[in-house]
Amino acid sequence: MYKHNILFIGLDTHKISTEVAHIEDQRGAKPIHYGKVKTTKAAITKLARQYQSKYPQATLHFVYEASPCGYCCTSNLILGFFTLFNVNM
Repeated sequence: MYKHNILFIGLDTHKISTEVAHIEDQRGAKPIHYGKVKTTKAAITKLARQYQSKYPQATLHFVYEASPCGYCCTSNLILGFFTLFNVNM
């Protein structure tokens, strides 16, 4: 990643785990599957900090589906002052 302003991080939340992928803000970029993390406050906070550390110059935009399971992520990420987008499907 070279001087990108935005990194989009997709969260597919479920009761026990969350699938994570990200994509850079450049034309033709391909999404990268990060993997699966637990849907807990500690795991989501750790994930956000890892992305902050790996992409210090980027603004992180977390995108998640609107479901009851997404509430855990939203409450934790809002408290961490991250940009958050809700996608209704």
